[in-house]
Amino acid sequence: MISLYSLTAYAADPPGVYDGVASFKYFEIIFANILAIATPLAGIVVFIFVVMGGFKLLFSGGNPENVKKATGTITWAIIGIVIMLSIWFIFRFIEQFTGVTVTELELPEP
Repeated sequence: MISLYSLTAYAADPPGVYDGVASFKYFEIIFANILAIATPLAGIVVFIFVVMGGFKLLFSGGNPENVKKATGTITWAIIGIVIMLSIWFIFRFIEQFTGVTVTELELPEP
């Protein structure tokens, strides 16, 4: 049987909402979501650039200018991943050494 009236569901406020008003706590969620997307995306981009540099090197035909461009592409891709990993290791070291969580954004409750 089809009902002609709607049912209303009442739920608790979602995280970051207090008394029906959004607060700055949503920035924690947004920041975590951005990092969850950006980190794997950066790894994929590095992989693509290494593969592109490899194909450029493979098809350079021995031309010194094209070989230089291809090795430059691979070099900069590797430098990028080394910088990303260095930053991550520095943050982890700071967390272990001081006990302060620098990889998580936590805003105070209102």
